[in-house]
Amino acid sequence: MKALFNDTLIEDHLAIQVNNRAIQFGDGLFETIITNKATIPLFKLHYDRLMHGAKLLSLNLDLSIADFERKITKVIEANEANEYNRIKVLVWRGSEDQQGYYSGSEKVEILISTRPCDQPTIRIIEKAAFSENVKVAFHSYSSLKTISALPYIMAAIERKNRKLDELILTDVNGNISECVSSNIFWIRKNQLYTAGLECGCVGGVMRQHIMNTINLKGIQLSEVIAQKDELLAADFIFTTNVAGIGIIKAINNNAYSTSNSLFENIKQLLGL
Repeated sequence: MKALFNDTLIEDHLAIQVNNRAIQFGDGLFETIITNKATIPLFKLHYDRLMHGAKLLSLNLDLSIADFERKITKVIEANEANEYNRIKVLVWRGSEDQQGYYSGSEKVEILISTRPCDQPTIRIIEKAAFSENVKVAFHSYSSLKTISALPYIMAAIERKNRKLDELILTDVNGNISECVSSNIFWIRKNQLYTAGLECGCVGGVMRQHIMNTINLKGIQLSEVIAQKDELLAADFIFTTNVAGIGIIKAINNNAYSTSNSLFENIKQLLGL
C-alpha cells in the first residue's frame, strides 16, 4: 500500500523520530473520508473541519483546498483507484524545540493513506446498549477528531466484549452524547433531535451535512442535552457517519421502529 507523507509517496512503512508527537502525546488530528472513482463526497465539509481543528490546536497547517484534493487524488491513483476508498488523513505537530508536553515547532506533518471500502449504506443495528465503562467529557477540543482517541478505542472493545452492534456513550453527567464512531439522532412525535456538542460528542461531517440540508428545507432539528430516558422514549433512532446510516432496532429490551416518515423525507433530501 502506498501512502503520501507530506508530499512524498512511500511504500507500506514510515520512518519517524522516536520523539514523534503523534506517538508520544497523540498531538494531532485525523480525518476519514469516503471517496468513489468520480467524486469526494462532502469534501468541503471535511476540509473545513480539518482546518478548523488545526486552528484550534495551533497547528500551522498550510494547506489549500485545491492542494488537499490533489494530495488525496495522488494517493488514490498510486494505489489504483477502487470503486470506493477510505482515505485516512493524519496531521501532527513537529517535535522541534520540544520541552515535555510543549513544542515550539512551526512544522506540521501530514500522512494520507487509503484502503478499499464498501459503498456507504443504510443498515439495521440489531442490538445497542449504553456504555458501562466509558464517559466522554465536554471541553474546548472535544468536538475535534483528535488522534488521542482512547475513549473510543475502549468503547469499541466494550462493544465487542458485550457482543453488541452499537454502544451509546453518555457524558460525565449522564447526558446522551454519541456512539463509538458515529453521531446519534432520534425522532419523537415527528420532532428530530440530536445531542448538542456541549455533551462532548464529535462534530461529525455527516451530522453537519444533515443539519445543513434539512435547514434549507425548513425541517427543525433540536440540539439538546438529554438523559437516557429521553432517548429511550423515542419513536425512531439512527446514527450517522461517513460510512453510512445505522437504524437502531433495540436498546437493551426496548424495541424501536425501523421505519419513519420523517426519516424517509430526510433520506430523500440527502439523496440516499
